[in-house]
Amino acid sequence: MIEQDEEHKVVVEIFGEEYPITGAGDPSYISKIARIVDARMRQVAKSTRTKGRDKVAILTAMSFASELDEKSEEANKSDGDEEE
Repeated sequence: MIEQDEEHKVVVEIFGEEYPITGAGDPSYISKIARIVDARMRQVAKSTRTKGRDKVAILTAMSFASELDEKSEEANKSDGDEEE
């Protein structure tokens, strides 16, 4: 029997640093998400000319949060349109 909650350890590289990530998720999915975060951090660093890792991480988190909020607003708006 395969254990569904089996934890996997994946070492990912984000913005030049390696991070061991342990979780129940699919290792390839964890790696994919890490590549997305890495790409966004590099994009933010380049566009803002910010060099500090912490500042780039905060700006990246703000960028992702903004996108998530926009998608949430769109979904809420769509749900409201369907109810009419």
